[in-house]
Amino acid sequence: MQFSNVALGLLVWTVSFMCQEIILSWLRLRSGSIWTTSVAHAGNNMTLSLLTGTLLGEGSDATATTMVMTAPMAVVAGWVLLSGRYRAASQHRTHQLVGASPDHHRDPRTKASSTSPK
Repeated sequence: MQFSNVALGLLVWTVSFMCQEIILSWLRLRSGSIWTTSVAHAGNNMTLSLLTGTLLGEGSDATATTMVMTAPMAVVAGWVLLSGRYRAASQHRTHQLVGASPDHHRDPRTKASSTSPK
């Protein structure tokens, strides 16, 4: 892939890359599996490349192609970040890895900490 304007092309590619990484990281955190992320990455690349090639034609500029591919990813990445889903997924995954909820040390009958004197 060659950009007619290298600086603009690299800027657009970097934005595209960051949007895709936000989406893939969120999927990894939510699913707990690398396979979800792998399939999403492959599907994203194939689907967006195919649709963009069809819409713009084979001889289109790489910058324009990258911009068209970035638009839907930017919308989804923005939704993930602005809706708080990324943070919630991160916290959910952290609790899964630790193996307990934030209140795991509390006695559910007394609502008191198990480390506090009785």
